[in-house]
Amino acid sequence: MGTSVRATGDGRVSFAGSGANHGGFLAVAGNAILLDHGDIYSAYSHLSRFAVSQGQQVSQGQVIGYSGNTGQVSGPHLHFEFWGKPTNWKNGWSGRVNPNNYLSAAGAAGDEPMIADTDNEYARWNKLFIQIRGRGASREEFRAAAVGRNWLNAMEILSDDAEAEQATQDQATGRVARIDNWPGQIYGLIDQVNELAKRPTSEKLTELTGKLEVLTQSADSAKAERDAVVETNKRLEEAQRIDKEAGESLLRRLGQFVSKYIPGLK
Repeated sequence: MGTSVRATGDGRVSFAGSGANHGGFLAVAGNAILLDHGDIYSAYSHLSRFAVSQGQQVSQGQVIGYSGNTGQVSGPHLHFEFWGKPTNWKNGWSGRVNPNNYLSAAGAAGDEPMIADTDNEYARWNKLFIQIRGRGASREEFRAAAVGRNWLNAMEILSDDAEAEQATQDQATGRVARIDNWPGQIYGLIDQVNELAKRPTSEKLTELTGKLEVLTQSADSAKAERDAVVETNKRLEEAQRIDKEAGESLLRRLGQFVSKYIPGLK
């Protein structure tokens, strides 16, 4: 934080201010400086403060600002890059170009190894690309953005991009979906909808209600008929009982008469 940032070469300050005020930087760059070197632009982002102003001529090695953590960052650092001149905004990397094509051999080599155009390095890069951008990178994208750069610079290119921001939001949504079991909730709702579809409509309910009323009336009539039959049977049984008792009484009286008035009759 606050480390001096020096011009990569002689040039003029084309822009010095908030990246939100420049269509090439955008707000993610924070405080940014763009130097015009005649045949190429050099760009410096996430500065804490400026040491030059727009339109000023600068010399190679001159302090132009100080490192910081403005804009979208995970910590204080300098984001350095080259833009083509004229800038081809549709080159797949928003006008950015490989700085290794413009730095001296000694400056490009440095003490940190550069990413080489090998299958192994491409595989490592592609794995990071999938994790950060949410998709695989072509070999051409790898060569344009990573080959000739160190891994720190390449990672900055990977992360300082609208596609990376969208992928981060998608990953956050995916985590919420997994934690809240969105698939299970969706399938549960589908089951509920299917159950609702099986239920009768209002017209069907009206029809069923009418049939139920007819059945109820039929059942009531059948019950009334059954009760009438039961009552009739009771009356018949009572009449039979009375007739039986009357017959038995008559027989007793007849027996008594015979015994009294006709002793010899059996």
